[in-house]
Amino acid sequence: MKNINGFINIHKPAGISSSDCVVAVRKILGIKKCGHLGTLDPIASGCLPMAVGGATRLIEYFAHSKNGYTCTMEFGRTSVSFDTETEPTILPNPRKIHEQELTNLLETLVGDFSLTVPAYSAKKIDGQRAYKLAREGKIEDAGEAVMHLYGVSLERFEYPEAVINILGGKGVYARSVANHIGKELGSGAVMSDLVRTRKGKFTLENAVTLDELKVYASSNSREFLLNPADLLDNPRLTIRDEHIVGISRGISPNLSWFSSPHELQSEVITEISRRQKGSVDESVQPANVVFLVSESGDLLASATMATAPNAHTPVKIRKVFAPQS
Repeated sequence: MKNINGFINIHKPAGISSSDCVVAVRKILGIKKCGHLGTLDPIASGCLPMAVGGATRLIEYFAHSKNGYTCTMEFGRTSVSFDTETEPTILPNPRKIHEQELTNLLETLVGDFSLTVPAYSAKKIDGQRAYKLAREGKIEDAGEAVMHLYGVSLERFEYPEAVINILGGKGVYARSVANHIGKELGSGAVMSDLVRTRKGKFTLENAVTLDELKVYASSNSREFLLNPADLLDNPRLTIRDEHIVGISRGISPNLSWFSSPHELQSEVITEISRRQKGSVDESVQPANVVFLVSESGDLLASATMATAPNAHTPVKIRKVFAPQS
């Protein structure tokens, strides 16, 4: 298939790596330019968003997207990888956990936590991947990292197994959360299954399997492609169609170029005020970045909001995505 630009949300199966998925998508679609928005461990399944073609230039804007996981964990055992990818050690006479104490603990898991990164992870230590050092027996874990949790809730509990839902920020290891819970409850725990249910606005509902992608490709259908403008977390501002050419040439728009200049001015002032008051989560929305779209909803460019609310040119073009005219 030629001239494919956009996003594909692959429903990755368990048992293969994220890189394997990228290779498979390239082969199915006959393309070279393709990259995923965030690694999933081989044990995990679920949302693995990919950018293809020119959309790969947008990957940086998804680095801070919220991630949702459904994690199955088993109490009474531990492992060096914090999951069942390495042989778990069954603890002798483990403390039995009760549902209410687990629920009480999960309710406290909101905010920043310094959690242990598993040894079998892609974190770099002195220029080397942790999992390589772990295989050589040089490390037991990969140190600690601050991970932000928006919330953790219990879906199902039947000792020794629990299913929890995690909503976290960039760099959260669900395995680390399971390990932390096991330690806090004094029982040990490993992750036995993981499904990423969302990454930003990519959800299981708009995901396709590799087999489904093959069917689309064989019929030359592009129904699997997702519009980048619908997936970005930052504010979107609409440009009048007669000014799209100017945007494509990297010209920063003045107020008259916007479909609703008065609403724009009000929105810019409001957004700047929110940021000054610290009510915007900068880890999710990089400071001052907005996206310019056409009246039909096509993504044109990213831009930075002016620091002066009443500026004649309220935004400055940062990166152009519209084809140059």
